[in-house]
Amino acid sequence: MLDLIEYQNLPLGETRKGECPNCGRDKFYVTRKPEGLAYICFRATCSLPPGYEHGSFAPVIPRSAAISNGRRSYYGSLGFITPDDVTYFQERFGLELDSPQDAAYWIKLTEDGRYAFPIWGPRDEYRGVVIRRPMWKGIPPVRRDTCHDGMPKSLTYLEPDAKAQLAWYHSSLECTVVIVEDPVSAMRVAAEGWTAVSLLGTNLGYDQITDLLRFKNAERFILALDPDATAKAIKLAQRYHGVLRSLTVAILDRDPKDYANTEEGSAQLIRDLRL
Repeated sequence: MLDLIEYQNLPLGETRKGECPNCGRDKFYVTRKPEGLAYICFRATCSLPPGYEHGSFAPVIPRSAAISNGRRSYYGSLGFITPDDVTYFQERFGLELDSPQDAAYWIKLTEDGRYAFPIWGPRDEYRGVVIRRPMWKGIPPVRRDTCHDGMPKSLTYLEPDAKAQLAWYHSSLECTVVIVEDPVSAMRVAAEGWTAVSLLGTNLGYDQITDLLRFKNAERFILALDPDATAKAIKLAQRYHGVLRSLTVAILDRDPKDYANTEEGSAQLIRDLRL
């Protein structure tokens, strides 16, 4: 039986990182919920499934007390995507995913069938999650979008102690960091072999700049927002010229995730990013 005794005094709404009792890696996260403790290991190869242990004796602290700066934690449970989901993300976006277990570090599934993209910091610290309805242009997703029409396409949940609204996707080359809007675009860039970060939007402010500057491996930054935000990208580059090392703007034909999943499509993406 899983022993979570060291987490029993975790206040309501708070999450603590620790060593996974199954694989031994420090990618194990426990969150105190009203009726117990939710746990999950984000190591892709760990066989421990997400779970819930009832009957925690932790002191009940109001949820609002655990939320600061207008941020909110995600309280729903997350599970593995299916092999069909893996195939979809491989074929539609060119992502390098071998199995649901291997994909779990980047993509998970909510109880109501939406996709969940964990938000990781530059040192693999957990910052929150992006919940995304299964709807993209091109090849239809393998699951139906069962959400009502008024529900937002995407929702971002940030932990109260998250340093910045910025999601990191490391790859083999870290000398260049490509800054994009959304997690899937960042994963596509990372699949091409370059480190990417997602702004989870189009805002680039003090916290995000500080986060980028702390990443000492970067020798240059490329701002690659979607085509409809090119004008904003140019303004941001003008504002932060001289702050971020060798900051340039990429003029893209389409969103990074929408470049064709072919050798020609990858070559065009790399050319447009000027990598």
